[in-house]
Amino acid sequence: MRLTILTLAHDLHYSQPGSLLNLTGIYTGLTSPVFPFTLPRLLLVARFTGSPVDYGREFQVMVSFTDQNGLPGPIPTDQRRLLMTTGQSGEDVHCIYTLEAFDVTFHQPGRYQF
Repeated sequence: MRLTILTLAHDLHYSQPGSLLNLTGIYTGLTSPVFPFTLPRLLLVARFTGSPVDYGREFQVMVSFTDQNGLPGPIPTDQRRLLMTTGQSGEDVHCIYTLEAFDVTFHQPGRYQF
């Protein structure tokens, strides 16, 4: 299994269920001239891809948001189970993980990461 998409986006939606993921507003970075800075909505999107034998496989994902010192950031850690179910017979399979956070406040500048 491999991580094939990992990005911050403004929104996502599916068309042609199971075969077309549409991401809009992909961030390349966030900046602010003043702090604290509150972001009304933040959406982390990750797509995991596996081989056809991974179809139906369940796995656990844990996502943490930290500052440049490795300390917890303004988004709590999220943990869930995902199921590899998207894909056609004999093709790679996928699952999508999303983490949506509202009113995320950054109290100081720095490098934050998931």
